Amino acid sequence: DGDRLLGRGAYDQKAGLAAARYYLAAGDSSSALDALKRGLAAAQEAGAAGAAAVREASLLLGATMLADGRLGEAVEYAGLAEREAQEAGDRLGALRAGSLLASCHFLEGRLTRAGECAAGGLALAAAMGQRDEEVFLGFLNARVRFLLGDYEGCSVSLQRCRCLAEIYRMSAAEPVLDAWIARSLVYAGSAAAG
Repeated sequence: DGDRLLGRGAYDQKAGLAAARYYLAAGDSSSALDALKRGLAAAQEAGAAGAAAVREASLLLGATMLADGRLGEAVEYAGLAEREAQEAGDRLGALRAGSLLASCHFLEGRLTRAGECAAGGLALAAAMGQRDEEVFLGFLNARVRFLLGDYEGCSVSLQRCRCLAEIYRMSAAEPVLDAWIARSLVYAGSAAAG
């Protein structure tokens, strides 16, 4: 049984965080928050042994706040998760938290900050071979460029994403990218025509 193999505290951490991920994916942020509280409490009781679970809980809290539309709190937790991951040398955790933070800034309308976060995360995702994150952050960066009026830069970024989506066999992303490429080219032509 899980209690004997992992120890009660480690079991509670893993169960709480797994339940939180499940509820969050199911769109039940209230239940996700309850599960997170249980997992986080167990992780904090474990001290240094629970540090990775605390970082994961911070990231999940940010995602839960975002799901609830509480952007300010989402930014706080995502930023905390990113700092914790960077301090621990957890590159994947830092990438995931930075991606969430870029999304939050984008939704807040803080486009310059969103673009900075996306660009930094894009390089890390490419270096780590995190294909989903690489395409997502490239797309987010392109959307920022579009909203800032850099239609040509947006188009170049989107075409790069489109190539990556094809190489990585992300066929579900291709129609979305194609539509945004067309849109950015139309706007680039309109801007050039004056």
